[in-house]
Amino acid sequence: MNISEIQQKLSSKTLIFPHIPKTAGTTLRSVILSQYSQEKVHFLKVSQTPLEAAQKISESDNKRVHCYVGHMPYGLHKYLAKPAIYITLIREPVDRIISMYYFIREEPAHRLHNEFLSKDISLEDFVLSRNCPRNEQVKKIAGSMVGSAKETMDLAYQNICNHFLAVGTQENFDDFLQVLQKILGWKNKSYTKQKVTKNRKNKREVSQELIDIIKERNGMDIAFYNNLKNKFTIKNFDYIVSRTTSKLIKNEW
Repeated sequence: MNISEIQQKLSSKTLIFPHIPKTAGTTLRSVILSQYSQEKVHFLKVSQTPLEAAQKISESDNKRVHCYVGHMPYGLHKYLAKPAIYITLIREPVDRIISMYYFIREEPAHRLHNEFLSKDISLEDFVLSRNCPRNEQVKKIAGSMVGSAKETMDLAYQNICNHFLAVGTQENFDDFLQVLQKILGWKNKSYTKQKVTKNRKNKREVSQELIDIIKERNGMDIAFYNNLKNKFTIKNFDYIVSRTTSKLIKNEW
């Protein structure tokens, strides 16, 4: 199966992008909008479960929409009319938490913004609080906590294997974009980075003690990120093509 045949077959699939916060997802959203007509892309409001996300989709949307984007966990495909494939972005977990803290301080629309400013919440306060996510990236791709940490991690890997066309990283966004352009037949268009946190500490400026706490509380995310960060790169494009071809021939996608 050559690349044009792959692109043609993939074009008949619904594309789902579960946007994990602070992973360059807003930039990817803008790229997606530049590739498809606006009526083909549906942005879903924040959803805690796949069913909650599906309940926001009308019957006409289900027939018309080609790509769904939103802050939601894996699993939306179970409620859609057409077969679907997933893409997503992940990020080095310690840097993601640091970026999230400074983003909340900068973004007036964030639900925690006013509290952060009125109480002068520090990075350490945030990391130690219940508002700081723990292993959020693994949980979003697993779709839910299913028991032990190992079971959740195994489910996340299983979902990647079974339903994800590719997983990119915030750190190598351009590389991931090249992969999507080649495998999906996207046009090579310029883009502007969105929601970049400007006034933030570099990871090197944060105490090792605090970094160790973030690592200890996000151990699954760290292992997950390290395992996947080089898997779906342009250097491995032959593997991506081979894997995709196999899935399509077996009608798994």
